[in-house]
Amino acid sequence: DLSSKYAQAVEYVTEAGIMGAVAADGTNLLFKGTDKVTEQAFAAALAEMADTADKLDTTAERIVWAETYGLVKKDADLSGICTVQGAAKMVAKYLEALEEINDIEFDKYDDDDSVKDNAVSIGMVTAKTYDNNRQLTRYDLASVCRLIANLKYDD
Repeated sequence: DLSSKYAQAVEYVTEAGIMGAVAADGTNLLFKGTDKVTEQAFAAALAEMADTADKLDTTAERIVWAETYGLVKKDADLSGICTVQGAAKMVAKYLEALEEINDIEFDKYDDDDSVKDNAVSIGMVTAKTYDNNRQLTRYDLASVCRLIANLKYDD
């Protein structure tokens, strides 16, 4: 069910193991890119991207990481569908965490700018999409993960 518009993003997240498309019996599944994404799934995917030492094995561990770095509030209900604005807030906290952890600074990202301005600046969304605040799909999450992986930074 892969839309060609999202082919590179889906390839990135499945090959990196961020968003699986494999059944419990090991068979491949369809990506189902149009399915909506929960806040939990979004936060867990970002934590998985940060887990370069491969220490976070479960969704619960990934959510603890997300809580630790302020992507989500401790004990928040993350079962709701993630919106553009909610995702932009998580990405802002995520990039701040990566800058702190890795002692880097992302190009086109400024801690002093608003969440909206930063989301637009890094190419995550347009101002119109941010204002419309639609719900995210798995395609959107894959695109955000690939975007983050390709952001330029200075050491």
